[in-house]
Amino acid sequence: MSLFHLCFRAKHIRSWICPEIFRRCMLPSVILWGSFVIIVATVTNYDELDTIPFENCTSTNLIHLSDDVLKNRLQQYGVHYNIQSVLDVLRHSKFRSDEAVQVLMLKYEEAKQVSPKFLPEPLRRHPIIAVDGFFTHGRAMITKMISNSLNGRRLQLPTRNINRLRKYFNNDVLRKHFYSLSKYLGAHVAMHYCRTAPVILERYWHDQAVYVMARSFEGLIPAKSTVYEFPKDLLRPDFIFFINGALNPKLYNESTASRHIHNALTVKMVEVYRRMRNPAPIEIFPPSMPEVMGQKMLDILEEKMKGNFCPKPDRKPIEN
Repeated sequence: MSLFHLCFRAKHIRSWICPEIFRRCMLPSVILWGSFVIIVATVTNYDELDTIPFENCTSTNLIHLSDDVLKNRLQQYGVHYNIQSVLDVLRHSKFRSDEAVQVLMLKYEEAKQVSPKFLPEPLRRHPIIAVDGFFTHGRAMITKMISNSLNGRRLQLPTRNINRLRKYFNNDVLRKHFYSLSKYLGAHVAMHYCRTAPVILERYWHDQAVYVMARSFEGLIPAKSTVYEFPKDLLRPDFIFFINGALNPKLYNESTASRHIHNALTVKMVEVYRRMRNPAPIEIFPPSMPEVMGQKMLDILEEKMKGNFCPKPDRKPIEN
């Protein structure tokens, strides 16, 4: 069944669809049919949001731009510093009647309602660990290793319940904000899961922010700028790791690691990661095989977690 006619069981939808969502999303029609609610939506053509180009933004030019101007530009490329700015984009008149946006908003509200309002104290929950870095395959191997060692839950963002929507966000501008909301949605899921097991987040806020900052400017934003600070209303993991070059043993070798270290974009991204603060990521370096870098992370976690969180679960939770 396509996104043009999306079915949800009525007993679930009543608990998390509120009048405000319907008002803002302007759903054309909602039809009751047996135990289902059928949302009928139409496709609308939209223009791309107006964006300010980053061309010729050298380090010298960036010094003269205020943090508010920089954040405004970054937000247009999907790097948001509060949930309201993400929602403002998705509720924009150009996007709010798009059926994929409507489903995404409903999924966000659902995740928000099932998560606790406040994160419990560390001794009453398990740790939340974010893992970001280069080489997707190597990073994925590390997150699996950490998750298995801690009997935890691995959450790749976007989470499974909205990942299928990606193909419907075929507008380049809109897709960036889809990824932005996925960070907030994933945060609510992590708050829910951490009551029973450690949570390992992959591709969290830094993953998107670092790439945009390094790729979109010719120079680097000054190190003292507040753009490097983590959003105040987004769940802050207990530990954030920056995996600086986890290699895929089937594809990469030492020469790949050498090229990685000297690649211009990589050099910029590494520097951006190192400028991030409040909280600052823990860098795992130098580039090597996932088993080696993953063990370094486990050694750090074992030392820092001891006596500060709920004991490790006896078994790994069943993924759903």
